[in-house]
Amino acid sequence: MTIKRSFGSGSIALFVLISGFLFNFKFQNDFMISHYLFHLFNWDIYTNGDEGFHIPFIAAIIFWLPTVLISKKYPNDFGTSLSYKVGGFMLVASSIVFTVFLLGILV
Repeated sequence: MTIKRSFGSGSIALFVLISGFLFNFKFQNDFMISHYLFHLFNWDIYTNGDEGFHIPFIAAIIFWLPTVLISKKYPNDFGTSLSYKVGGFMLVASSIVFTVFLLGILV
């Protein structure tokens, strides 16, 4: 027996999760939304010129955190289970990279 979940406020978490992946997705002609925004604001994309940590990956935390929080608040809506698991994994991975990046700067 399957549980039919309705679309509700928690389903927004699925949209935020997809937006987070699209933020760093390489589209046709090597277009990336994150790189476009970083160039628009004249920010560096990598920590050391053309190499180092990919800062837009770290900046994607602004998508992963709301995904987890919304999924946690509305667990019975459609897509929240998947959003919570995938968003939680990406949040932990991004946080670890951010911590390593900060420790590299401080040392």
